[in-house]
Amino acid sequence: MARNLDAMAPHRASPMEHVDFAGMGPEERVAAAFRLELAARRARARAEALAGRLRREGEAFPFLAQARAARRDGDAAQAIELYRRALDAAPDWREVVEELGFLYLELGMLEEARKLAPAAEAP
Repeated sequence: MARNLDAMAPHRASPMEHVDFAGMGPEERVAAAFRLELAARRARARAEALAGRLRREGEAFPFLAQARAARRDGDAAQAIELYRRALDAAPDWREVVEELGFLYLELGMLEEARKLAPAAEAP
């Protein structure tokens, strides 16, 4: 059965389609159009940032899963290496930073844990 892919694609409405410009003066129209364009740009920027973060975390996840397995098996050196590789792929992934930091603390590697503290506090 053939499908019309264009019909299945989500409607990409312009933000301008949902504004009733009737009854607005010229200055109000310009201001409304500006606000809508600004909101659309901000939304695109947030979506692009989220997509980048998800891509980086997707690349890092296999290392994180292997690090957890190595830690569970008692191989701290291997776990540290794998956590580091996960951080190379996704340096702002707080979960990885925290897990590596706690492993360092458990091993008495206080200076290494201290170096990770600013990254763990980042939003």
